[in-house]
Amino acid sequence: LFALNINELTNISLNFVTGGVYNIKNRELANRVSKVLRLKIDEKFILFNGEINVSVILKQNSSSSLSIYVEKIENNISISPKIVLGIGLVKKPALEQIAYYAAQLGVKTIVPILTEKVGRSWGAEKEFKRLTSVMVGAREQSKSFNEPEIIEPCTLSEFVKKHGSSDLNMYFETGKNSFKHLLNNSLKNSIKSATLLFGPEGGLALGEIDFLDSNNFDGYKLTPTILRSTEAVLVGVGSLIS
Repeated sequence: LFALNINELTNISLNFVTGGVYNIKNRELANRVSKVLRLKIDEKFILFNGEINVSVILKQNSSSSLSIYVEKIENNISISPKIVLGIGLVKKPALEQIAYYAAQLGVKTIVPILTEKVGRSWGAEKEFKRLTSVMVGAREQSKSFNEPEIIEPCTLSEFVKKHGSSDLNMYFETGKNSFKHLLNNSLKNSIKSATLLFGPEGGLALGEIDFLDSNNFDGYKLTPTILRSTEAVLVGVGSLIS
């Protein structure tokens, strides 16, 4: 079942009612439905924005418009816990993969962090737009309808000050407590918010680890082996949400 984010399309709103039939004149949407998704008449798909998702059936399609039947309208459901993902500013391909995973899994906020071992600069508006585009594709694929927020990069101390008051504050580093132990024994009560911090290539510096330890962050190792940042985010965030 395909999903399309209408925020990426121009002049489209979701002012529908269940059971209604609507003719939408929008060449971009018609092209995506017919040539990209290759949907046939009477096939179902989902239109969504940051608030609702609408299950529809394709009734007619041309090069510039399409007709749909609205089968169901639902409010988007926020994934719990609300996760703030802090990630040391890794290389662009890795950060794009992390953004994809984060959007798939329903992360609420993504914050690149300028830690000691970061080896590059932030790409400003161009990189922001690229990451946003990557996350749109992830949300459409995974049916994760809520839009993650990307914050401008900040220092580690700024990150801790702003995001260090969640129900769970943790960072991931080798040589620390077992994350498996936390999942098995410590999460007996539901948590509403969590802040997860992952270092860049090369990990966190010793002084940064000491700083986190003294500011209400607990350190965990994910596996007996060493993971790259991309895989660490997928394992850590996915395990906590599941």
